[in-house]
Amino acid sequence: MLRGRLKFRVWYVPVAIVLLVVVVYVTAVLVGKGRLERRIEGLQARGLPTSYEELEALYKLPDGVENAADTYERAFGLVIRAPAAVSNGMPITGTGVLADDRGPLDPNVISGLKSHLQTNARALQLLHEAAAIKECRYRREFTGTFPMLPVLSEIRRSVQLLAEQVIYYACQGQDDLVCRSLADQFALSRSLSENLTLIDQLVRIACISLSISSVEQAVNRASLTDEQLLWLQGELERIASEDRMKKALTGERCVVIENMNNPQADPAVRIFRYTGMLGANIDVLLQTIDDYDAILELPAHERPRKLEEVQKEVEDMSMLYALASMAGLSFPRIIEIDLRVGASVDCARVAVAVERYRESTGKLPDTLDELVGDYIEEIPLDPFDGKPLRYKRTERGFVVYHIGEDGIDNGGKSRDYDDRDAPYDYPFEVRR
Repeated sequence: MLRGRLKFRVWYVPVAIVLLVVVVYVTAVLVGKGRLERRIEGLQARGLPTSYEELEALYKLPDGVENAADTYERAFGLVIRAPAAVSNGMPITGTGVLADDRGPLDPNVISGLKSHLQTNARALQLLHEAAAIKECRYRREFTGTFPMLPVLSEIRRSVQLLAEQVIYYACQGQDDLVCRSLADQFALSRSLSENLTLIDQLVRIACISLSISSVEQAVNRASLTDEQLLWLQGELERIASEDRMKKALTGERCVVIENMNNPQADPAVRIFRYTGMLGANIDVLLQTIDDYDAILELPAHERPRKLEEVQKEVEDMSMLYALASMAGLSFPRIIEIDLRVGASVDCARVAVAVERYRESTGKLPDTLDELVGDYIEEIPLDPFDGKPLRYKRTERGFVVYHIGEDGIDNGGKSRDYDDRDAPYDYPFEVRR
């Protein structure tokens, strides 16, 4: 009799464990579902869209408002890529380097570039006309698992064309046209500002990065007046003040919520739907997006540390929330890229302030502190260590730089594409 009771108790233990696991699992499912419903209600209470229909309503322009996208899309259809013989000799697009002392490019490259720009004359004219139109909303369908914008590659290709135009005009000494081409570049990058997904904002960031390379070429090769430099500094300050990543997170929330019930969603989403844990994962992922959103409210130099903390929390999530963890880990890198390009914009506007100082005094400043007041309001902080941007005079000019994500000061060394393991910073260099 005693043995029977003991035997029963031995079997009871694994049964109890299984029941406990089931209870915990069912509780997690039900709690997660309830939390998700309350979270979506909270987003709606904050006036944020929670469906593609609501997102599309935010994206549309009022009737009668001129849309730059109409003109841009006509231009995109006319853009022709530069021949390899031209692009390979360009400082930005190919293997060429920044020419010393604003020296001319290879004459054959200049000749080929002139022909290439003439071939694209109509496209360039339309890009210029579109830049003068204030509002821009590209056509897109808010459907499916991911509402892609069809013209992203065309936008980047057109920014590249404008960068080539900047270099050509700078080499020809046509400084007014250099500024016009830069303005068209800035406007084309800004045409994505109101777009509400991360991929769109990543393309915008890439376009800004290319525009900063164009500014570097212009400052080195053209002889810009103080008036032109002041205009350029103002444009760069405008770019620096724009923070569009929060809008992108608004769109990403909608993508996450819509995919919850999408039968054609990613297989991983379908697996979690079948297990009943999808609602809990969506809830956790939306909370993670809120955490990243809060980080974007912080000053730029405070974001990296907080980003590490949130990323560690996401990495340490239970396997029950593997879907939320995988999706949540994509955001830190995007925010870091945004920080890095933003710091490069700051380097460019400080470099332009240095050029204005030189234009006024006939010499370079010994330190950036000499710029404060008359040439720039304050020296921006490097977001990756919280210190002021670095500046040093060189044999042929100067360099302003930030240290990048690794947090190591490498003396303003630019990236060596022949030795990709070599340490580097992100410099804006002027050799004149």
